[in-house]
Amino acid sequence: MRLMDDPDPKLLIYVYPYRNNRRDGEVVYIGNPYDGLLGYLRDEFGSASYYVMIRRGRRMDLAGIIGIAAPLNWRKRT
Repeated sequence: MRLMDDPDPKLLIYVYPYRNNRRDGEVVYIGNPYDGLLGYLRDEFGSASYYVMIRRGRRMDLAGIIGIAAPLNWRKRT
């Protein structure tokens, strides 16, 4: 099953910054998962580690930590 293409409206992804081995700060994204999400996180928040939780209603489908690296020619939007 591909979670990123799932049309279920109950499927939501929560993304938090992850620093010092823990979820740190406010949620940076809550919404439906989509294929461009990693690019969005990289462009808006930069290269970093993120704690990701994917829920389907009250049930958690996936939780874990991802790391996103910036391309060599990347500049943060201003």
